[in-house]
Amino acid sequence: LHDCGYFENGQPARRNGYGVDFAQGAQGNVVKNNWIRDAFDEGVHFGSGSEGNRVIENTIENNFNEQVYLLNTSDNQVKENIITGGRISVFVDGANTNSVKENLGDRMLQVRAGATLNQFKENTFRSVRFEQDATANEVKDGQIIGGNPCIQLRTGATGNVLRGVELVDCVSDIDARESGTNTLRDVNPLRPDKISVRDLAVVIVCNEGPNKCQKFTAP
Repeated sequence: LHDCGYFENGQPARRNGYGVDFAQGAQGNVVKNNWIRDAFDEGVHFGSGSEGNRVIENTIENNFNEQVYLLNTSDNQVKENIITGGRISVFVDGANTNSVKENLGDRMLQVRAGATLNQFKENTFRSVRFEQDATANEVKDGQIIGGNPCIQLRTGATGNVLRGVELVDCVSDIDARESGTNTLRDVNPLRPDKISVRDLAVVIVCNEGPNKCQKFTAP
């Protein structure tokens, strides 16, 4: 699936051009072993009300904006895909209880707009960003590689947990501001001089067991 979209004034229209679109409450579908590339907007779009769909073992690359976008959707699975290029690898927007697992991405994971109880396990991303009241999501295992910063916490994000994640070649490790309390457990290596906390944000870092945690707050 390639070059999906339409033209305006001879140029690609950078909206609504999706390689795959789960629309109008689509349920229980499987997209597997495809090459989804160069769409004018998003590679794969999970629309409002869609549920129980699976996107597995695809190559999703060089779509103009988001490679995978989950919008107000629940209980979908994105697993074992190669996700490269574009602006964002995986964008979770107001979506709940989705599973994003074992994907290899070279851009950001962005979670926002009250998204809650999503599971991100054994993935690789360039950075992870929680914002706009994203709550109680978990990033477990996997790697974050080369971000500046690797972990971003913004605008009301709270109760999110990163557990067992490896940070690789981060320019800076954590930038937390305008957010609530978020927790990192066994995230390594963390460099205290590369952790920036502002406003009323709180970052709790537990790397030596459950009773040995350090709280980072604004100076």
